[in-house]
Amino acid sequence: MTKTTRRGDVLRKSAGYRPDYCEAVVAVMGRGHSLMGFAGEIGVARSTLTNWIKAHPEFAEAVERGKAARTRALEAEFLTAGTGAKVAAQVFALKNAAPEDWNERPGGDRKAETAVVEMPANGRDTAAGEADGQGGHG
Repeated sequence: MTKTTRRGDVLRKSAGYRPDYCEAVVAVMGRGHSLMGFAGEIGVARSTLTNWIKAHPEFAEAVERGKAARTRALEAEFLTAGTGAKVAAQVFALKNAAPEDWNERPGGDRKAETAVVEMPANGRDTAAGEADGQGGHG
């Protein structure tokens, strides 16, 4: 059955969509696979899943549950990874799968921070010079 829905000015077709894909996407992603992996599992393009997400709120919700299940699966692997390259690979996977939870910067801010520090002409920190009795004078 083909369902057509209008979102804004874009006409979307959800050909091939089946309601049982909701639980299937959660199950596949719960084994650690990505949404693209699920697309491969059922033999559709990633863009088809994007269309289904827009056309079927229940599928969009299932994908969100799938993302949570995937993160849980990746975290479970991480906890048993041991050391070395396996740990690095798991951290990389988690940073990409759940950046809001595995980002190294608080608040999810990925912008580089730059600080400008002016040094005195003598190249010494004034406060350090004062502490060693030189009073910041060369």
